Amino acid sequence: EAQVFASSFEISDRLSRLGPAGASPQRLESGARISEYLTSVQLRSPEIKALAVIDLDGATVGRSGEQDAVLPAFWQSRLQAGQPAVGVPYWDSLAQQAVLSIAVPVRTGMPPPGRLVGGLVTTSDLSEVLTVLRNPESTDPGDLSLITRDRMVLVDSRGHLSADVATPVADAVFAALAADAPPGIYRTPDGTDVIGALSKLQEQPWAVLAEIPLSAAYAEVIRVRNITLLVLLGALIAVGFVAYQLAQLVVRPLDRLTQGAGEVAAGDFAVELPKSGGGEVAYLTDVFNFMVARLREGRDELEAANRELERLSVTDALTGLYNRRLLMENMVHEVQRSSRTEQPFSILLMDIDDFKGFNDSYGHQAGDQALVMVAQIIRESVRVMDSVARYGGEEFVVVLPETDLPEAADTAERIRSAIESRKLSLGEEDVGVTISIGVAEFPADGETVEAVIASADQVLYRAKEQGRNRVVLTRAKPSPQHTRRGSQGVWPDA
Repeated sequence: EAQVFASSFEISDRLSRLGPAGASPQRLESGARISEYLTSVQLRSPEIKALAVIDLDGATVGRSGEQDAVLPAFWQSRLQAGQPAVGVPYWDSLAQQAVLSIAVPVRTGMPPPGRLVGGLVTTSDLSEVLTVLRNPESTDPGDLSLITRDRMVLVDSRGHLSADVATPVADAVFAALAADAPPGIYRTPDGTDVIGALSKLQEQPWAVLAEIPLSAAYAEVIRVRNITLLVLLGALIAVGFVAYQLAQLVVRPLDRLTQGAGEVAAGDFAVELPKSGGGEVAYLTDVFNFMVARLREGRDELEAANRELERLSVTDALTGLYNRRLLMENMVHEVQRSSRTEQPFSILLMDIDDFKGFNDSYGHQAGDQALVMVAQIIRESVRVMDSVARYGGEEFVVVLPETDLPEAADTAERIRSAIESRKLSLGEEDVGVTISIGVAEFPADGETVEAVIASADQVLYRAKEQGRNRVVLTRAKPSPQHTRRGSQGVWPDA
């Protein structure tokens, strides 16, 4: 701004037409006109405390105030070189403020730069610089200092604007720092460890020194560290929450799938997992439940088939009675139980009379019908606790638990009579069959299964010899309360 004022025609022209040094009328008139111009300029620029125009000898030609300019000794060489000459800051005791004078060259003649005819000196209040350095919006704990090339502090943010202005910067600071170099760590003359940086101002003979206490710098690092830790902690909490949600949505259903698979592997097909959420896990749950349901159905079908196989393995396919294998097992158990309880049991060994002749006369299909009819009559004539079996061919056996020989004889006669009276319809002819029965008792007629059956077989053979269609016992005539119920029943003599 001073250079703009210095190029004014009002200043350069009157300086070029000054008379000789002294109080000549021409010089006085030019000085008065220049002073008027400078006063008008100062009114428009309140940051400028005083303006003055000097000739090449340093004499004041005109000025806008009473403040004297303080310039360095080399000011003329600086102006000759076309550079501003910056004075040393000083304390104005009258204005109670720190001020600084700066001189810029005034030239005349064409073309530029023309002939040097003097200088324009501006005296400014450094408090304006202090306002900039003391930025009220800044919370930084550091200090800013404006220094000259001669390492003199013009002003700093701590308010050094009294007689201590122009304090030289310590050599240790410049040893640790270079203009526009990275920040360095050093100790100030008052013993404070600081981090500092030096930056040169463009187109000005000054530089800015920024310093911050090392403890304050570390405090900022600690603050950033704490903020970083808080952010990391928040991130960990967020990750933990997400992981928990994933556990609810994915991991827990997968655990249920694993547990359910283990239960199925252990044979528990009643497992049915609850369906939660959607997506692949829900699809896997549906597939698992479907597979378990199919396995359960397969197991039920297998068990039913096994039960049927078991039934077929112990029953006669034609009559539905127990077969010989199961008969022998039941008789072994009955022998053991009878021996333990000391209660007798009896067996009935039956054989259809002349069954071969029946088959020859009516055919094997009719013979099968006769076998089924006989089996049905026997089953209807005995108790639930009794065991009925087809012993082989046309032979049948009935095991009567807790039954002695006379009681067994009554049951045998009831069966014989029922079969004799039942007719089988074969086309237009009703035919019947008869049966011979041998009765034996355990343990009186044998202490083993085989022995009891052999005894019953012997008396059955005797019934055949005696004319068939009769009941024959292994031992003596029954007591009076047991009477013969069939005309063909035979009791052996004592």
